[in-house]
Amino acid sequence: YIGASHIFGNTLLATQDEDGSLIGEVKIDAVRGIEEEEAEILRHPTRKDGGDYMPEMVPSLEAAVQWFMIATALRRRTQKQQHSSMLIHLSHLTETHFEVEKVIKDYVSKLKENCGKPEINDAMQSLYEREVARMQAIRPEKIYPDWDELKLAVSQVVRETKCIVENSASDEQLKYEGTKPATYIVIGGNTLSRGLTLEGLICSYYLRTSKTYDALLQMGRWFGFRVGYEDLIRLWTTEDIQEDYRYLAGIEDEIREEIRKIEDPSVVAVKIRDSRKKLNVTSPNKMRNAAPDSINHDSKTYQVTVFEEQNDKILGNNIQVLESLISSIGS
Repeated sequence: YIGASHIFGNTLLATQDEDGSLIGEVKIDAVRGIEEEEAEILRHPTRKDGGDYMPEMVPSLEAAVQWFMIATALRRRTQKQQHSSMLIHLSHLTETHFEVEKVIKDYVSKLKENCGKPEINDAMQSLYEREVARMQAIRPEKIYPDWDELKLAVSQVVRETKCIVENSASDEQLKYEGTKPATYIVIGGNTLSRGLTLEGLICSYYLRTSKTYDALLQMGRWFGFRVGYEDLIRLWTTEDIQEDYRYLAGIEDEIREEIRKIEDPSVVAVKIRDSRKKLNVTSPNKMRNAAPDSINHDSKTYQVTVFEEQNDKILGNNIQVLESLISSIGS
């Protein structure tokens, strides 16, 4: 089973590279960024902003769809009869899913018509070679085929790919059946976040935010079982959401460690760290039996391992906290 820290690392155990990026205990290089400008194009406007929802095919979404097809072709070299799925989760609003479906279907049709032409072939080859370089940086012993060996299989996957909306208002139903492997790009919201398992989930494009730990972890459909192809899975999301998941990876690891120390967890209240202002552990109605508590550092030794010297937001907050402390003791 692949948990959050396997993909995002653990901020509590992280170090920092030369450009200030956090490096945790990441086992695979699976996360890719969505620029905020692209995210704004794909997010549904708020009531305050108004306006119609008109999503577009932004570069990161193009890359995600292309990678889904490339990774599916790679996986089927050894796991020939396996279903393959991509998840697109931008909003809980059902009406937005059909608008996104139009955009994705148009793009997939374009790929089907032009897959062998230089423009598409060169773009997919460039993406493939960049991803292979990143995969081999973590696993130098792994051998991947040249693009020329793979491109016919990718073309076959492109032709087989179907787009489907999975929500309460959709007429089509997601079905994995028969001996022929299905290849689906699935667009949805709450149905996808509340327990539906997508067979062979290999690629996710995710923008929906939440203010609670449990909802975020519930929506993390990419923490599943990926036996034999975990190097191929990808998640495209924003830096803010990545930050939240890195934090939650640490929370989850702490809870697991706490439970390991307890002989009978059913009779002991497990501690859950609650130190992130913008996230709550869960909704208030589920916290009726929870008791807030504080812990001290008695009998513990801590060592600072991360100085986030490139993060202006954190540095600015540190300065504000220090000024507040000096102000409070100034008299």
